[in-house]
Amino acid sequence: MKIKMILTNAFSIDVRVYKEARYLVTRGNEVEILCWDKTPQKRLPQTENMEGINIRRFSISAIAGSGVKQLGAYLKFLRECKKYLHDKKYDVVHCHDLDGAIIGCFLKHKLIFDMHEFYDKGSFLKAKISHFATRAIAKKAIANIYVTPLSLEAYGHGIEKKFFQLKNYSDRNSFADIEKTQSSKLRVSYIGTVRNQLTEFHSLFEAVKDIDDIIVNIYGGGVDLAELEKMALLYNNVNVYGAFNGVSESEYIYKNTDVSYIAYSLTNPNYHGDFEPVKLYEAIATETPIVATKGLNIGRVALKYDIGKAVDTQNIKQIRQAFLDMLDKPELIRRYSDNMKKIAKQFDWNEAVKVLDQIYLDMK
Repeated sequence: MKIKMILTNAFSIDVRVYKEARYLVTRGNEVEILCWDKTPQKRLPQTENMEGINIRRFSISAIAGSGVKQLGAYLKFLRECKKYLHDKKYDVVHCHDLDGAIIGCFLKHKLIFDMHEFYDKGSFLKAKISHFATRAIAKKAIANIYVTPLSLEAYGHGIEKKFFQLKNYSDRNSFADIEKTQSSKLRVSYIGTVRNQLTEFHSLFEAVKDIDDIIVNIYGGGVDLAELEKMALLYNNVNVYGAFNGVSESEYIYKNTDVSYIAYSLTNPNYHGDFEPVKLYEAIATETPIVATKGLNIGRVALKYDIGKAVDTQNIKQIRQAFLDMLDKPELIRRYSDNMKKIAKQFDWNEAVKVLDQIYLDMK
């Protein structure tokens, strides 16, 4: 089967898309991903083949996460996709996220809507518009892939049979070597997109600024990167590295991370319900203890399985105490890591991804 994927990022950092595409290729499908490269200055190749996955990038400058400011660039990407696929023969267009699915609708082809998150967020009007668009596309799609049950509840009424859950589990095979490198300091890392979390980062930086045995590393690009880089200049033990290649560099990052800081705002509805980001499962797969936001599901998971601490990630005192506990009691790190090893098999991507067979085999 010939599958075209639509992706509104450059693919190099999107591990979930890579894992889905790789699985579909192993099942005998021909997969090509049309990607929007928003940072042409990085000089990513226009075309490449990665483990049988064909990648076609369209270089159109824009700031990721900047909303309507990138509308013109988005429309240009839409036109490039239509132009490129005009004379191509393919069986289905597999669209990632709402912005990708909107483009898929203009292609007038069989469509699979891959909902990486819950879209009813932002202002009242924006949430209403997002809900209307998502629900309409979900009805049009031949299948919908979702992460959180909130998506099924909000968009799946009457069309539940077209909804298939695929959680953000990590592929342990992607982390062949998870033994930590040696360090004289406790290395605390945030790993992922930086967006709407400046308060959580500021609280972390303030909490550990005078603890000589802690170093903070931030890996990830996003709309808040420039502001975060400015903020980091005020601290001696904070490094901001920017965007990274999630496919080729994640193993190295986790080998050099002792604790994963997984912090989000309680007021953002996208993180409510059973929200579980990719970085949570990557932490489990690499046996990297976590400090997570109390009140969100990631915090509940940390406490349920005893794999880390749950704190108010806007509370400087609580964050500080969590890391001081880990420094004072190294056995805590070992206990959390051991518990992660025990539960890792419960969150197996290689089993979960087989849900794609239900979707694609039904089409043949």
